[in-house]
Amino acid sequence: MEQIALLPGVGPSIITLDDYWVFNSTLRFSVSAQVTFVARVENIVDEDFASPTRNLAFSEGLPNRGRTVFFGIEMQL
Repeated sequence: MEQIALLPGVGPSIITLDDYWVFNSTLRFSVSAQVTFVARVENIVDEDFASPTRNLAFSEGLPNRGRTVFFGIEMQL
């Protein structure tokens, strides 16, 4: 993955970011027609990686969070 970065004293440069895989998962459990419990895990293996960005402050890519877990309830009214 490539991104253009503005490096101090160098000017615009193309930076190559490392390739990566991210594994995410979502589990839904319906307890009725109106109520569903939801659990989601992002970056299951807790991989460190950076995403390309147009923000020149992040010349090496934008660092991402590690493993993130979400829980929720969906309700149909």
